[in-house]
Amino acid sequence: MDASTFMIEMVHKYPKQVEIYAGGAVTNIAIAVMRNATFAENVKSLVLQGGYVDVNFRQVSCRL
Repeated sequence: MDASTFMIEMVHKYPKQVEIYAGGAVTNIAIAVMRNATFAENVKSLVLQGGYVDVNFRQVSCRL
């Protein structure tokens, strides 16, 4: 079972009880929302932690 299918099943099995934390890419959440019209309204909460890490940051900061 893929992640989006699992999330859809759990959210519908436990409506308004599932809290989702996304610490990286949110692709599976986006797929779940697109595949199921009531997915988002049945989630208790959704926490997104976004950010960007530039792999060249250390090199650039050393030249400053």
